[in-house]
Amino acid sequence: MQTGLDWIGSVKGDMKKSNDMSMSEQVANMLRSGIRSGDFPPGSRLPGERNISRICHVCRATVVAALDILVKENLICKIPSRGNFVLDHTLLPKILLVYPENELGKASCHENAASFWEFYRGLLDGAAACKIGIAAACITENDLEKDLDECLERVSGFDVIIFASEQLLKLRQALYGKKVLIVRRSLLPDQEREPGVSVVSPDYGEAFRLIAEKTLESGYDSLFVLTLRNNSWFTERSKHLRNAVEKAGVSFEERVCRLEQLTQILPELRDKFVFFNNTVDFGSFYYACMRSGFQPGWDFLLTGLCSGSTIINLIPEPSYIKIPHYELGQEAFRLALKKSSDQIVQVPPVFIENMTTERKK
Repeated sequence: MQTGLDWIGSVKGDMKKSNDMSMSEQVANMLRSGIRSGDFPPGSRLPGERNISRICHVCRATVVAALDILVKENLICKIPSRGNFVLDHTLLPKILLVYPENELGKASCHENAASFWEFYRGLLDGAAACKIGIAAACITENDLEKDLDECLERVSGFDVIIFASEQLLKLRQALYGKKVLIVRRSLLPDQEREPGVSVVSPDYGEAFRLIAEKTLESGYDSLFVLTLRNNSWFTERSKHLRNAVEKAGVSFEERVCRLEQLTQILPELRDKFVFFNNTVDFGSFYYACMRSGFQPGWDFLLTGLCSGSTIINLIPEPSYIKIPHYELGQEAFRLALKKSSDQIVQVPPVFIENMTTERKK
């Protein structure tokens, strides 16, 4: 059976035939052909740098430069103290992240921006572990209205397209059946999803169950839900939260009010377990409490559902359900690497115990 060194010895004579390439490029080309022909199968270790330099009659620095070329092409990976290994996925997907904001970090609100960055960080970390690059492109709804064909052209060279939000539906519909699509969604129980599209979503069913569990553990038999700036999303979320807590034997009470009405509502919260539905307004809520002489964790217990970034510098910090945006990014990359389609992956959240102040007896 021919070994890797034997194969290199049998083909090294072809190296001098090309005068247009440097020696390192010629060594890289020789090894690349061996990988693609199967002489160096996925998972196998390439011959050592000294052996390659000896057989090919080149210096070791030339071999190192050649191997660096293959690393950048994602054909091999270098493992310190072990050697250079052929990657198992020699045909790597070209992955594009599409986000609808005009610029990274300029989202409609701080919570949306923070959750996007967590998702993006998880996606990049997953890709970095496999030595794969992730491209990113901003496409807005205005772009789609002006020129859909131009937007389609921008994504045409990619195998997998990851959407950072549920927006840009017109673009997704134009790509159905043509590309592998992965969407990060706020998927609630029994909510419809697009066929042929993979979805990564927080497990809101588990989040609602945790809220019911923590309500009972804290010695309460009812949950007070406070909602500001109500819309269809918060209405739907409240409905599923009500179903979860009532199933656990916890009664449910909800109040919808505007931000400027908070000070009037606060007396109703005394000695209650409160779920604040609009966590982006946590700061405004604390300010209203301060003006009215109420202290979360003392006059009432407080929880919410957010990424965690919206409660920075709040004292005392509320307990909250942490939505796993970072983990969703890693799951999106895993689906992209496998070129998966038409499946849903829900990542469970965790309950962060922050509020330690004892409530009034």
